[in-house]
Amino acid sequence: MTYEKSCGAIIVKKDQVFLVKQRKAGDYNFPKGHVEQGEIEEETAYREVKEETNLSISILSQYRYEMSFQKDQTTKKEVVYFLASLLDDHDAKRLETELLEMRWVGLDQVPDLIVYPELRKVWSQALHDIQQINQTDPSVFGSISSKLS
Repeated sequence: MTYEKSCGAIIVKKDQVFLVKQRKAGDYNFPKGHVEQGEIEEETAYREVKEETNLSISILSQYRYEMSFQKDQTTKKEVVYFLASLLDDHDAKRLETELLEMRWVGLDQVPDLIVYPELRKVWSQALHDIQQINQTDPSVFGSISSKLS
């Protein structure tokens, strides 16, 4: 049995979340990628977001979500996501070799766009935390200068 680990970010801007459409699988997901040797999870999440989208983010390490699944008969995969706030998206650029599309969607649209049950569970947990953060400190995901809509 082989083991793979990826890390990524659930990036929030006001009442929107950032989704990418993977070229390989053709589905919507949050930006993520494989952990490189010597990296900690947050470093991987930040690096992958930067490589795939060129977004500048701030990772909220205390909000960590984990899912695992059997990728195929010989591979078990673990994926870790962190909540992140957008710092800047003026230089946003899609990594065309990996992504078909990237876009901001309303928080209520996410369940209609993500297809994997494990990812929906992660989203449900993250949404609960996003709503709590927005109630206690709206500035965390608050007003951002943005070029993407």
